[in-house]
Amino acid sequence: MLTTTEALVLAALARAGGRQLRTEQIIQAIGKDPESYQKHSLEAAMTRLRKKIQDACADDLALQSVRGEGYRLSASVQIITG
Repeated sequence: MLTTTEALVLAALARAGGRQLRTEQIIQAIGKDPESYQKHSLEAAMTRLRKKIQDACADDLALQSVRGEGYRLSASVQIITG
């Protein structure tokens, strides 16, 4: 199970189709203001999401950080709600 923030981040990265999203774009995707949102909060969420992806598909490179820029999802995902 993903938190709301994790699900929003994963959906935004999946929609990017393998392209990198800047940190500010991801913050906007979760409905926060990039000027006031604490980037370390996003980093913590990304760490948790990366661990959940690794546990689900054993791919430790599925969620890649692009140093100083943002993040990229290199695996295809299917999001199931319910």
